[in-house]
Amino acid sequence: MLITDVSAAANRRAQRVMSMGNTRSSAFATPYPIYLASGEGAYVMDMDGNRYLDFQNNFTALIHGYGYGHADVTSALLAQLMKGLSFATQHFPRLNSQSFSATG
Repeated sequence: MLITDVSAAANRRAQRVMSMGNTRSSAFATPYPIYLASGEGAYVMDMDGNRYLDFQNNFTALIHGYGYGHADVTSALLAQLMKGLSFATQHFPRLNSQSFSATG
């Protein structure tokens, strides 16, 4: 049996501002969703320190072909972050497209 006391407390706090304390109904589980704190490779860790194999993979909306925290992806993102990510006018970041291609 997993201990998820921190996730339970986070859900009680979140319920004060969001219906059921959750904005992602597809990721909801009873009696409350787990609250993730980090990810590495194919695994995620909740706020309680429990480790899970991530089958949802953020529904493939992010760069997950390499898993969480891949060194090449992290380096490229950090380099761009130092230059800026969001501007009020047109902007084209210079990224190596091969680094972010799921088809390689």
